[in-house]
Amino acid sequence: MLSASYGQKNRVELGIAETFAAIVKAGDEGLPYRRAEFNPSLYLGYRFQPSPSGIFFRIAYTPMLNYNYRFHYWGAVSIGYSF
Repeated sequence: MLSASYGQKNRVELGIAETFAAIVKAGDEGLPYRRAEFNPSLYLGYRFQPSPSGIFFRIAYTPMLNYNYRFHYWGAVSIGYSF
């Protein structure tokens, strides 16, 4: 992922990434098959970090474009530690 953030305590984060996905689907005869591929995805989030080092909280919207050019809409919530 390539990302950037703007702000101090309250930050806006933007990014772009390649996401690996392996999806099981039903084939023509009803038998399962796996499709594995890399998919481009975007990242738009809000990050609350009270101090330059320490705990932070983040929420994000992360849509992913699949092989047939359809968007899958995902979200993310995370808690982390920066040092």
